[in-house]
Amino acid sequence: MRLFKPVLVSCILLISSFLYGQDIHFTQFNMSPLTLNPALTGNYLGSYRIGGIYRNQWSSVIRAYSTPSFFVDVPVITGFRPQDWLAVGLVFYSDRAGTARMGRTAFLGSAAYHLGLNKKGTSVLSIGIQGGSQGRSLNLQGDQILLYEELASVNPIQSSDRNIGQNGTNYFDINGGVTLRSQLNKQMRVTVGFAMHHINRPEYGFENSGVADARQFGPRYVGHGEFNVDLNPKWSVTPSFIYQTIAAQDEIGIQMLGGYMLKPAKNIKLNAGLGYRLRDALQILVGMDWNDLRVGMSWDANTSGVTGSFNGGYEIAATYIGKIYKKPKVNPVIFCPRF
Repeated sequence: MRLFKPVLVSCILLISSFLYGQDIHFTQFNMSPLTLNPALTGNYLGSYRIGGIYRNQWSSVIRAYSTPSFFVDVPVITGFRPQDWLAVGLVFYSDRAGTARMGRTAFLGSAAYHLGLNKKGTSVLSIGIQGGSQGRSLNLQGDQILLYEELASVNPIQSSDRNIGQNGTNYFDINGGVTLRSQLNKQMRVTVGFAMHHINRPEYGFENSGVADARQFGPRYVGHGEFNVDLNPKWSVTPSFIYQTIAAQDEIGIQMLGGYMLKPAKNIKLNAGLGYRLRDALQILVGMDWNDLRVGMSWDANTSGVTGSFNGGYEIAATYIGKIYKKPKVNPVIFCPRF
């Protein structure tokens, strides 16, 4: 092959390295618990939980990053003790970017055991594991893809390198994590956690790329925390943080969300706040709680110096916790009058 082969391979490896360093991430990380930490599976009060989140970023770049994700998790059985329980969940996400639509799709199952540290259930230690299939793909068939070999040829030709990534590649991925949740008092709750993604370091190189199929995902380490404080019946504040590192690339984010109980009778609460992803973006967050439904939106205003007409990113997210409880059986009481 001529010069095109090393140029194409270099570009693919460059893009792969960028994806390798970034991996999947959300500004509203607490709205996507199963991609954050498997130990958060079933870590709530209710019968089931469903949710979804959509992220779009870098629209100033042709066909920018687009990442939808959906999840469902359910506490299934009581554990070895009355204050323990086991939960399972499923999560799907798809990440696509660029004209060649290089991306990743995942379908993962998770399970978590929640260990009550006291009989009242105010402190819970959770351990979770997650695993499933992930796939990577690349489409070089489009007319907008220009290959050097085809441009340099006097006669029209179809380069065989357009087949690189056509069949994609699949691999099995394993994630794990732990969390500690504690109700400090009636007004304060705290959750901290640690997760490790890509524990098995799966290989993800394209089989027909012409390079050694030995590229591996390095482990991604995640630390996160959330502190809820009810200042009074009307107002609340929730500071939170996330730290992620993969392949020597770090991400540090801090957020402060304020809540205002708009209509206590209908349990409607408005949320708004700011966040900052270190050396990258200022975050604006808004949302609303209505009984067991929570919705949120975020906007990332880029601060890293990259320019463009739309160089930030936005997210929309929603979660719903359903509660299915059996009605208590009350035996009828017949009152017999005394004479």
